[in-house]
Amino acid sequence: MSENKFKIIMLGDFSVGKTSLIRRYVENVFDESYLTTIGVRVSQKSVPLNDGKPDANLLIWDIAGNDGLSTVIHQYIKGSSGAIITGDLTRKETLVYMNKYHALFKELCPERPVVFVLNKTDLLDGSTPDYVTRFKNEVEETTGYRVIFSSAKTGDAVEEIFREIASLMTVAHV
Repeated sequence: MSENKFKIIMLGDFSVGKTSLIRRYVENVFDESYLTTIGVRVSQKSVPLNDGKPDANLLIWDIAGNDGLSTVIHQYIKGSSGAIITGDLTRKETLVYMNKYHALFKELCPERPVVFVLNKTDLLDGSTPDYVTRFKNEVEETTGYRVIFSSAKTGDAVEEIFREIASLMTVAHV
């Protein structure tokens, strides 16, 4: 069977863990040092799908955070099969940017699926802040898409994020 090729765009503010999530998923590594992504970095990994479908070959575009919502980012988004929009659940302001990135993605790729990720669960002290719960409920109610809690550091839910977007893209036949 041939592979389905999908371009996934990772969107989110700076330092929310986009690169760390990709590295954990593709290479199964985590690095404590923070290196800002400059421009775009593309990684690749195949995801085996159930139900006899061909594997999904994911081309994961890691876009520099806090590039604002500049016209440059528009060029990276165009042609995407789906998006993973990421926020840092310990930094409330990154959730605001998630909504802005979602609006931009939907403007440029209206029929494409999205997975929302709240990263850095390893930094929680056992309880989820109220603003995170409100954000999650609001996003799921208004968009119909899931919000997945993850930790690139521990690897918690990282596989689930990419399986979810691969599944949504194959259903949408994008």
